[in-house]
Amino acid sequence: MLVAKLSTLLDVGRRSLPNLSERMVRAARYVAVGTIGAAEREYGYAGKADFSRTILQGCPEALAVSPLPSATCSDLGTPHMVMRTLQMMAPMALDSAAV
Repeated sequence: MLVAKLSTLLDVGRRSLPNLSERMVRAARYVAVGTIGAAEREYGYAGKADFSRTILQGCPEALAVSPLPSATCSDLGTPHMVMRTLQMMAPMALDSAAV
């Protein structure tokens, strides 16, 4: 789980990936004035970057770790994963209802 201030992520992004940051600013300006095609081209020219490696590992001074209570996280990007998660949670729901 990641919790961050937007300003912190933007600052770290500008320091770690200045060219990508500049392209994203230009793309946002194009969107703001309604020139979506230009924004899409700007985005298309932007290089790829690995968020974890480039941003998180590249600026450890901007990170902190905090323990969380027991939690379950799931990637619900497909119908299969939604069904799998519901099946996994069903016994927990039954246990809660019995109390």
